[in-house]
Amino acid sequence: MASARLRSAGSSSIAASLQDLKRGFLLASSKAQATCSEERGTTMSGETMERGLILGLGCRPGASVADVLDLARAVLTEAGYPALPLNAIASLDARAAEPAILAVADAFAVPLLTFDATRLEEETPRILTPSLDVFRLTGCHSVAEASALAAAGIAGRLVVAKRASRQATAAVVEAESKQIFAALSSTGSAATSHIDSSFPALELAG
Repeated sequence: MASARLRSAGSSSIAASLQDLKRGFLLASSKAQATCSEERGTTMSGETMERGLILGLGCRPGASVADVLDLARAVLTEAGYPALPLNAIASLDARAAEPAILAVADAFAVPLLTFDATRLEEETPRILTPSLDVFRLTGCHSVAEASALAAAGIAGRLVVAKRASRQATAAVVEAESKQIFAALSSTGSAATSHIDSSFPALELAG
């Protein structure tokens, strides 16, 4: 009887160990699936979450196309383009007709979204490089970062903070493509911006 009880206890111990191993395996498998889903940009249910980029641009009036285009290409490469697609370019509405910014939009064949200073100022808590000089000149603390964030919506993530060339600034935000497309129909209202050319180029750009 003692031997039978011993065998029974041993069997129970082995069964418990097997159950522990099984639970550990299932937990590890679940974590691995979650990691793979995150890397692929999918939910656990298998729904694809396509992501894209928004390029925020600021520049001084009359900035050269070459300067702005070179800066745009540099920050987009840093953000993962072309593996991640560029869905739109964003800026302050006072730059809506700026030839250099329009040329960049044309070069990448994407729409240009513009927002007024009031809308861009709402993004101040999310920007990384606020500028008091830019605020004094435009009414918002940022152009490049704030416009990209405004276009992306609340789920937008700043992946390249403001970079500056001699005549322009640029920043990149990553977001779900469906949120970006939703922003295409909601641009900011018209506004004017007085620029004093005696200020440094980087602050003029925003």
